[in-house]
Amino acid sequence: SINKDTQVYKNKIIRRLKNKLLKLWSIKVKERAGNKCETPGCNATEKINAHHIETYMMHPGLRYDLRNGVAACPGCHKFFKNSWHKSFIFAYKHMTQYRQEDLQYLANYKDGNEELTIEKLEQKIKEMEAIKFPEQPNPAIQNQQASSVLPQQK
Repeated sequence: SINKDTQVYKNKIIRRLKNKLLKLWSIKVKERAGNKCETPGCNATEKINAHHIETYMMHPGLRYDLRNGVAACPGCHKFFKNSWHKSFIFAYKHMTQYRQEDLQYLANYKDGNEELTIEKLEQKIKEMEAIKFPEQPNPAIQNQQASSVLPQQK
């Protein structure tokens, strides 16, 4: 039988919950953006990544914070000259133009010493699962629906 009181067992559960919460964070960042790249002028909807604006290595408390996330296609995320990973100026311009409140929040953020217990992680997961974003209309579907309600030409 498994002794559920050991620290090894608890650490395994905590690791599993952290992974679940990180996956959920990624899903919610992408849902908020309508599952498309947030970079203006980029209309990519395939292979969208959730990117941490401030690295969670330096700010562990921001790891699961939706205000610290942006949805980006692989090019805008890492590979283009103007991408979140390669250009501070690109990231700063985006944040000042489109996410001013989140930029202020991140600039003023102070890490606490919050220990993520099993109970706290389970609560954060519940809270994250409850977040709903309005559905982003798909223009292709809208155009199809609009054309089906137009009177038929004779």
